[in-house]
Amino acid sequence: MSYKGFGYIVDSCPLSKANTTEAASKLNCINDVFGRSQYVCVPNENLTAVVEFCYTKSIVGLYQAGYCLKTIKDGYLDQISCKNFTEGCPTAPYRSTELYKYPACSRLNTEFRCFAADSLCVSTTTDDGSVDVGVILDVVLPLLVLVGILIAAFLFRRRRQKLKLKTKLKRRKKILGKSVFEIY
Repeated sequence: MSYKGFGYIVDSCPLSKANTTEAASKLNCINDVFGRSQYVCVPNENLTAVVEFCYTKSIVGLYQAGYCLKTIKDGYLDQISCKNFTEGCPTAPYRSTELYKYPACSRLNTEFRCFAADSLCVSTTTDDGSVDVGVILDVVLPLLVLVGILIAAFLFRRRRQKLKLKTKLKRRKKILGKSVFEIY
């Protein structure tokens, strides 16, 4: 399926150099001026799909460790941090032609629009499809505690206001109950 006129949505990226070469050949990707393949397979900018294309915007550059790549508008590449990955984040500088070494950089949780290896990517289901009660408790319990605290604070403030008003009324009644000469 064509993606924004510059690439194709695929189920997964190649996991070896040979498969990368084969995919580049199918797309008729040419080499850059240094003889490096311009084939790229990365997530799209919304992290909802994986896109393969021939990167023709510039030469194949060197990318920082601690970052994966994603495509942004019109087929440009952008780095995205993978420092919260549980595994598979590049630990040394790499070229886009070496992305097959880092499959975690192309495995997505499209429902939550995040990388599957990202520890911050929350999933409420387990591998067998059942609901993960621990995740729900981690999210719901703090929210319930927060709501409880807010309700308690509201009720405390309201009670305090009522007590102030009651005290004020007692003073007025006490003052008004005395004669004018007793007040002065």
